[in-house]
Amino acid sequence: MAMGRCFQMKRIYVQTLSAAAVMLSLACCPAIAQSQVAAKSVDCTAIAERGRGLTLVETGQSLADLSITIATDQAKRFLPARVTLLDGPCADGVHAFRMSQLVFQDGAFYTVGLDGRLVHGTDTAGLTHYWSGLFFTDHPEISQAHFIMAANVGFSSKPGDTPLLGVGVWQAGETWLVAAFIRQQQGYSAPVELLRSRQPIRSVSYFPSPDTNTGRLGLVVDSGKTIALVSLDWDHDAMTRAMRAAK
Repeated sequence: MAMGRCFQMKRIYVQTLSAAAVMLSLACCPAIAQSQVAAKSVDCTAIAERGRGLTLVETGQSLADLSITIATDQAKRFLPARVTLLDGPCADGVHAFRMSQLVFQDGAFYTVGLDGRLVHGTDTAGLTHYWSGLFFTDHPEISQAHFIMAANVGFSSKPGDTPLLGVGVWQAGETWLVAAFIRQQQGYSAPVELLRSRQPIRSVSYFPSPDTNTGRLGLVVDSGKTIALVSLDWDHDAMTRAMRAAK
């Protein structure tokens, strides 16, 4: 299937899912967003109060506005980004996000409902197991770069082999890199740079599309003044084919 058609299917799929996500619901319900931070003082260490200390607002910002650049040879594999800004006294605690679910640095999980309110996940064990399957720490080396974290993208269907396509974040001096790579039983492929940023990237996550080798990357970007959630639709068909062909 051509990449354009795959992306069209992905766009329809994501639009359906996004109807239940805060990134869109807050744009339609500003009063709800304002009510979440109406209290003058919020204790962000308290699970019950944290939801009142966070506001999510969709913006028209581009990657360039966030000092993010897509690698030249990967530009055709991405659709325009969607950027959501986090505000409020508890915004700095967000470490990762995947669609409408947020994870804080202390491990607390929240899902944003249709009304724009953050609901704390009570199934802590289940959510911890779920998120632990999305991320990993082993990685290939990038010269003069410090590894931060990586997320699973997909497994090979080859019997007896389990190469895995992953996407990770590295810091190289004052630049943050996001690169894809293949994990194999005997090591790693050379990382392929997807994008770089002049602002810190805390994490990357991946949400798959059904039936196509496309999905959504979620970046948490720290500008120093605000925390931005960046959603990027990504066609990784060529990388997935390489993964399945790996020996």
